[in-house]
Amino acid sequence: MNTINPYGKAGGIRNQTSTPKPAAEKSDSPARTTQQGDSVSLSQTAEQLSQIQSRLDETPAIDRAKVEAIKTAIARGEYRVDAEKIADQLIALEKERLA
Repeated sequence: MNTINPYGKAGGIRNQTSTPKPAAEKSDSPARTTQQGDSVSLSQTAEQLSQIQSRLDETPAIDRAKVEAIKTAIARGEYRVDAEKIADQLIALEKERLA
């Protein structure tokens, strides 16, 4: 009788262990090995995404200096809205959305 295990594959679950590859078989990807011999290899793309995520985590979500400058300009009555620029950007956004 064929059964489907919780992982969606027919048949039973086999106990599989991974061992580090000999030096001649290792890929160019960086690998991390635990004391038990298990290893994880990340592709170059995964490494790049990890680095980008780290930089994003360090970047503040709000440019506080810009917010303060706008607040000050509003308080002084010096903040001007360029309606034409806003309209152009809205039109470009809608064109992109409809494309």
